[in-house]
Amino acid sequence: MTVHGLIWNCRGLKKNGVSTFLKSLIFQYNFDFIGLQETMVEECEVSLLIRKFDTHQDYLWEWIPSKGRSGGILVGICLNKYDVGSFTKGDFMIQMNLWDKENKLKWNLIVVYGPAHDDLKFDFLSELSRFCDASAEPFLIGGDFNIIRYANEKSSNRGVHRHSGLFNSIIHFFELRELIMSRGIYTWMICSCLNNSPIYQMSVYMCPKTISEKIDKIWRAFFWQGGGTKKKYHLMKWVKICKSKKERWPWH
Repeated sequence: MTVHGLIWNCRGLKKNGVSTFLKSLIFQYNFDFIGLQETMVEECEVSLLIRKFDTHQDYLWEWIPSKGRSGGILVGICLNKYDVGSFTKGDFMIQMNLWDKENKLKWNLIVVYGPAHDDLKFDFLSELSRFCDASAEPFLIGGDFNIIRYANEKSSNRGVHRHSGLFNSIIHFFELRELIMSRGIYTWMICSCLNNSPIYQMSVYMCPKTISEKIDKIWRAFFWQGGGTKKKYHLMKWVKICKSKKERWPWH
């Protein structure tokens, strides 16, 4: 059985360009399931945002709203491929009990978003253990755990987290099989991949100005735009850098 899913920490579903980008991904890849973390969306806003990227209502959606400006989970299941028997919500995860229409198979999808604060990590791991133990069918877990397993998973390489041992124990006890990321382990590596992915094509073919501007807009919105309407710093335009000192600072 092969499934095609999207697990993504979107860091704010209301950010400029995120809904459009997600709609494009759904149209292109026709995902079996979608699991978004850190949506930063409150209860009253979810339904309106879903209409922007699931325009044909092809998915069944369940969610956990954010707490203030942090957290939030949104899970979508393709209704053409699965029946959803039931679902369970916790404080840090959502479990969807699925029936594969084509393969005649039951399995569960668990989408998690672990807390960033240390004082909540034990509660998160306890809930994760309970969900795994309660699942009678095969299950797939995906999301942002906010806990590393090994020291080499950190860019600073300063050792493991104090909850890493318990995290690994849960993985071994339930015989979970880890899917290793092929690239972009750290956020700064993902940024580098996004920034450099068009280089080969653009070195072979002349890139239209509109496409170049669109690539820059998507990249900028994802990594430099804050949640909601709050903006962060962006790189200075190359055109402005190339101006003479007199043009940049006419008062000098």
